[in-house]
Amino acid sequence: MPSEHQLDGVTGIPDGVTRDDVLAAISDLEQGGTSHRFRDSTGYDLLYRGKRFPPKAVLGIAARRITGRILEPNEFSGGEDSKCFAVIRGLDFEIVPKVSRGNVPELPASPTGSIWLENTKSVQHGGAGWEFGTCLWSPSKASDGRDWYNTMREPHKGDLVLHSMDATLTGFSYVRAQYREVQQEPPEPGQWAGMAPYYRIDLEGYQSFPQQITLSEIRIRFENDIREEIQSTKPTRYPFALEASGKINQSQNYINRCTKRLFGLIRSQLGISGDADSGNATPTYPDPVRPVQLRRTPPHFWAISLGEGGRLWNKCQEEGICAIGWDDVGDLRQFADQAAIFNALSGQRGPNTPAPHNDSRACFEFVHKMHKGDYVVAKIGRSKLLGVGTIESDYNYDPTRSEYHHIRRVKWLRAVNLELPEDAWVPTKTLTDATDYQAFVSFVTENLLELPDPPAKTVEAPPFTIADALSGLFMPKSEFESIIAATRHKKNVILQGAPGVGKTFVARRIAYAILEQKDTSRVGMVQFHQSYAYEDFVQGYRPKEGGGFHRRDGLFYDFCNRARTDLGRPYVFIIDEINRGNLSKVFGELMMLIESDKRGSEYAIPLTYADVQDPQGWRALWVE
Repeated sequence: MPSEHQLDGVTGIPDGVTRDDVLAAISDLEQGGTSHRFRDSTGYDLLYRGKRFPPKAVLGIAARRITGRILEPNEFSGGEDSKCFAVIRGLDFEIVPKVSRGNVPELPASPTGSIWLENTKSVQHGGAGWEFGTCLWSPSKASDGRDWYNTMREPHKGDLVLHSMDATLTGFSYVRAQYREVQQEPPEPGQWAGMAPYYRIDLEGYQSFPQQITLSEIRIRFENDIREEIQSTKPTRYPFALEASGKINQSQNYINRCTKRLFGLIRSQLGISGDADSGNATPTYPDPVRPVQLRRTPPHFWAISLGEGGRLWNKCQEEGICAIGWDDVGDLRQFADQAAIFNALSGQRGPNTPAPHNDSRACFEFVHKMHKGDYVVAKIGRSKLLGVGTIESDYNYDPTRSEYHHIRRVKWLRAVNLELPEDAWVPTKTLTDATDYQAFVSFVTENLLELPDPPAKTVEAPPFTIADALSGLFMPKSEFESIIAATRHKKNVILQGAPGVGKTFVARRIAYAILEQKDTSRVGMVQFHQSYAYEDFVQGYRPKEGGGFHRRDGLFYDFCNRARTDLGRPYVFIIDEINRGNLSKVFGELMMLIESDKRGSEYAIPLTYADVQDPQGWRALWVE
């Protein structure tokens, strides 16, 4: 008898994929939290809220809820007449031909018609059939009958439309036909429900910009030009407004007129050469490929993985840098945009490896989107924080380094070992602009940046000498010093003796003598027993409230991370009753890593419970 979700014998697509499944897949692709083997689409894109996604990748990920796994690219086909496209379109998503230089022109230097700028929000664009980038729409009249939307009657066929969503310029299109008045209400009309009839302007040829820029970047960089144009020409329906105080703010109009001069400034910020024919001089910039780095207010927050499992955290602290890999592509400044980086990375990969969507984005953002003064937060996976710092330099390429040649100078402000609450988790990918992750930013600000008031008096751990250790200890000084020397040299020592002779007592004094302070915060301790296991000591899955399981770090793993946040001072870990535990069962990889000549990040290895399908999410372990 076939299973409940019988796979299609030709395509491998299961029945029962829902619109929510597709939306979840689109979200995964946007956030970069899912590893897959799909490459970028060749002929068509799924267009959703002005962004383009590979249709096969979307459906392959969407099927995960039914099949329990992501489909492989060779399990089903795509294309105009495929079941893949039929399923997606049947769920009210739009699939459009892929834009290329062969079928849609580049952003022109001198548009022949008028230029319009759409200013909308991601939650306000109408739903299926009324998607961002496919049409402009509005009520034909305000609720009180006034003609507030008269500008919608002005765009003509062939006019250029620049698209801004959530105050970010994402792409451009052309007016396919002048407005028409329709009685049909959009599927998701939002606050304009029940206001029929509506104006609708159909668009064609939507094309994403090679990189997105915010209207704030335009306002800040070209403030003097914008102010001068407003004062001299007094343009109507302009994207920016000059307040009485002299401050320039963004207009709240849905449809704005973009002057030829402002269009030239936008092209400059996008890094597109050639001036718009405006009759006014447009500033020229010697390096259009790399937009000027702006000091943003407030700064952005970047979450970064410094090597697998954070293995480069210590080095980055010591050198005052943050760094990313992909060394084989060379200096990232040689590439004009993210697409060029994507092509370079793709050329280095085999046929069955995931397409480098997230990798190319990380490289591009590391060069062009990070700014001096931004915060950078070192993390492991999606939930563990190692530290926070501020960026102090532009991008630099240093091929003399043994690895991770792409660097920025960072002033590390604080080292920690904190777990994020689940609602503040960030994607596992290498680099994420986490500025809009409100729970993450709040947690970092409250726990790493806004330090509590110091106590009235800081209590320093008292010094601890060999003489202090020998006080009340019936052991010759020479023997005690030889144990200290052996521990410092071999990194490990076992104290053997009959029960009750004081081995644990001696071990603590050895630890304090090595630290040269009676600092209990730098001494960890555990007692083994027959039921003690790797999952308790290093890492494993444990039940969580509300049902299910979650991966939890063990006592020794946490101790190692705590030591890594305090470079320059020794830490000592004591195991009591070590003979009572099953050492191979408890130690696992540690049987090698605790050897004195196997210490350091160069010997880091993935943990037993690492997610091997997602290398960026590996939790690696090493011992210093």
